[in-house]
Amino acid sequence: MKRVQRAMGNIKPRPVPADEEDVDNLRRIGSLHQMFRTPEDLVGPAKRFYEKVAEISGLSLRDLVHAVFSLENMFVKLQARERKEKREGA
Repeated sequence: MKRVQRAMGNIKPRPVPADEEDVDNLRRIGSLHQMFRTPEDLVGPAKRFYEKVAEISGLSLRDLVHAVFSLENMFVKLQARERKEKREGA
């Protein structure tokens, strides 16, 4: 975790362009993140990562994938709600 935080500290933030069309095309950290709904969706390094985390945590792979997907889905909905409130409030 500390190694990831150190790496994130080296990333310089890019200002958001004033033109809304550019905002839609701007790639941000995590914007290409893939969400996995079932263990069958896991591939490559993600599959190995989830398997190792499941082994260490004592969760089944299915339960882990479900929990992570549920949390990610909650964050996506929260972000959408915040964007909507910001648009309506502005």
